[in-house]
Amino acid sequence: MVSPFNSLRHYEGYGQEPSSQGSQPMGPWRSGIAPALLCGLLAACSGGAGDSGPGPGTSFSSTNDGVVADNEVVATVRMQAPNTEDFILSATLPVPPGTVTEDSLTVPISVAGVGDIAVPTQIEVVSRYPDADDGADVIHILAHVRRPDDVAAGEMIDYKVGLNPHTRYDLELEPDPELLLQAPGAIKLVAEDPMGHTYTADVLTSLRDGSERAEIQMDGVCARRIKTHEVLMPTEQVAGALGTLPHMMGVHSYLTVFRGQNYAQLDLHVHNGMDGRDPTVSSDDLLDDLFFKDLKLRLPSGWHVAFAFDAPGQGQVAQDGGYTTTDLVQAQAAGKMHLMPKMSHFVRRLVLYRSGWGTQARELARSQNVAFCQPGMAPIGLPKWSWWNSETARYYPQNHRLPELDYVGMDNVRG
Repeated sequence: MVSPFNSLRHYEGYGQEPSSQGSQPMGPWRSGIAPALLCGLLAACSGGAGDSGPGPGTSFSSTNDGVVADNEVVATVRMQAPNTEDFILSATLPVPPGTVTEDSLTVPISVAGVGDIAVPTQIEVVSRYPDADDGADVIHILAHVRRPDDVAAGEMIDYKVGLNPHTRYDLELEPDPELLLQAPGAIKLVAEDPMGHTYTADVLTSLRDGSERAEIQMDGVCARRIKTHEVLMPTEQVAGALGTLPHMMGVHSYLTVFRGQNYAQLDLHVHNGMDGRDPTVSSDDLLDDLFFKDLKLRLPSGWHVAFAFDAPGQGQVAQDGGYTTTDLVQAQAAGKMHLMPKMSHFVRRLVLYRSGWGTQARELARSQNVAFCQPGMAPIGLPKWSWWNSETARYYPQNHRLPELDYVGMDNVRG
């Protein structure tokens, strides 16, 4: 069960409702690694369960994990440099057996930043070898990096990945995203039915209540992802033929917050697929085809929404009583209603950001912080870990090597 937050702070409308309602790595790499498997249920703001450090020191400082030396380099990830100078790099990397295993207290890998200094690096497991003792075969790397001064936006940039076992650190958040997580009602969905009744859901209620419906899917020095499920319930119960429904749609939410960034990624899976399993409550009652007028996302003033995908009927913004509402599904003209057939669902992928962080949010929404591992030889003379190395080829269940398309040309491939 997820622990609730230690405290719930409020300011300028946050949370204030309107008064009306085991193996060794391959080859001669550094030995004795005790890597970390970072997928576990951890307390959302109280840190880990005794196996992680208090943080890198002063807020968003270097983690003091040393320099990634040439003889420690095992991989390279490449990306097109974003406009943002400070960002969370994201990349997947296939790794040899024994690199990332269960029950370790350290993180085995660091990304090298400017001057080859090891930057704050987090590892999450994507998939595992058939033998549990071999650990992960593909990992997700997150690293808090800077774009070097001599690299312009749009240019290709390489980051080294080195074997550098280091302590697990806790996530350090900027004050605004932390308050967004803590304050009741800060992230709320609002819908209206054909009769004009209003239904709402605070997407983080189950997290604060310590409910088993909340799950910490990843947690480390760079990012924390929180999965919840909530149901839009009527703000006021009305009986009769024109009264309220037991509920409106349900929503699976995946909220990710990042180290040193004034934004949060929010994926919403909205559905009309209740199962009626619990006869003692109305929140999971089965519904037939569901008609509704609109669906809005309400945030405190000063927060904005960037969409990963364009869609008709979304993006209209209004201000109301210290909150900003953004249409996820806009009301239609002439009183027409939207329809969600039973067992249907739709997705909205968003980035919530504070004023002044629009460029960074749009780059995250469009996956411009993603890097890709490269083939080649490491300085030590062995093939780099990549999708092309026969020892780490993990593409598809058959573990194919990726094809080499040099004869096509990278510009043509990107085109």
